[in-house]
Amino acid sequence: MRRKYGQSGRLSFSSIKRAITLKKLLVGFLVTAVLIGSNVGQYFYIWAPKTDKLIANYENELTSLENTLNQIGELKPVYTVLAKTEPGQVIKQEDLSIIKLPESVVGEHFITKPAQILGRYYKVGIETGTPLSRDLVMYDEPDDTVREYDIVLDYIPIGLIEGDYIDFRITYPFGEDYIVFSHKRIYEINGKTIKVRLNEQEIHFYQAALVDYFQLKGVGAAIYINKYVEPGIQKSAEAYYAVPENIVSVIEVDPNIVVMEDQEKNNKVREMIDEQFADLSEEELEEVIFAFASIFNGRENIITNINEALDEEEDSDSDQSETQVVNEVSLEREEIEEREVIEERELREEAEGQGEFNADEPVVTGDTQTEENMVDDSNPPLEIEEGVVD
Repeated sequence: MRRKYGQSGRLSFSSIKRAITLKKLLVGFLVTAVLIGSNVGQYFYIWAPKTDKLIANYENELTSLENTLNQIGELKPVYTVLAKTEPGQVIKQEDLSIIKLPESVVGEHFITKPAQILGRYYKVGIETGTPLSRDLVMYDEPDDTVREYDIVLDYIPIGLIEGDYIDFRITYPFGEDYIVFSHKRIYEINGKTIKVRLNEQEIHFYQAALVDYFQLKGVGAAIYINKYVEPGIQKSAEAYYAVPENIVSVIEVDPNIVVMEDQEKNNKVREMIDEQFADLSEEELEEVIFAFASIFNGRENIITNINEALDEEEDSDSDQSETQVVNEVSLEREEIEEREVIEERELREEAEGQGEFNADEPVVTGDTQTEENMVDDSNPPLEIEEGVVD
């Protein structure tokens, strides 16, 4: 087949241009096909298996987590404390916050409603984030006869604070020691007086112990308290002081006392107390009196030393307060002096502006005048004619 040429016998310019364009398109198509083919091949032969394996692993982990969450169950709110607490501290609403625990681990002993514990006391010191439970709270059994009572002591144990729990004890001259009542919370401390709560029977026992103390104080008897280390953990001590017969008679007729103490046990212990001074000869009594004097002096020295230690602690706190007051007074004085300097500067500037300022004369602030700036109108200054005196 013969090619058709133009008049010159050659291919036209437009034909050549079309051929070049077709060639470029063909080359581009071939390059694109090669690239796509290589990427698709890599995906199917290299990356596709790895991707499928990763997806399978993630699906297995997700299934495992879902199973774990199903076993744990829903999260349930329980209460904890915002800041560390101390044993015997009152539980208040503002001290509590909510945390969430798995429902499967939240038992009936966990505190889920604050009303269950408000107004009660922490057994032990509790750290922030610790879930509150019933075994961390002290519950005082209600008693209609409980009343607040002020106990006056010869001395207060060093370091005693409100919220501590104490036993009240009496010691007789020769060292016989009895617990009158035990595990009482201290609600207030004022000097050597503490406020506790006693039921009707404990009030009778306290009054009987006071009588023994008053009768024997001059020969060495003492009443005192000692505090529990961990009141929420330590078991309450058992009181074993015994009252005399006249107090027993009152307790028997007191309608506010429902449960009576073991009278036989009380009488046996009371005999031990009363027999200390029974059937003593005159010589033995003199020896006892001499011994009592030494016992009394020794216990008085102990009480004096404890009170002095308490006074030093109070003086230390007082010194800190006085130092703070002195610092505040000094700061106030400095502010006053600074204001006076500013006022004096302003007066000087005002006097200079009016042309009446004399650097040798002091500036007087306020209404106060000194002898140096007071002028006696009865003796006016002597006028000297200009040029007479250099």
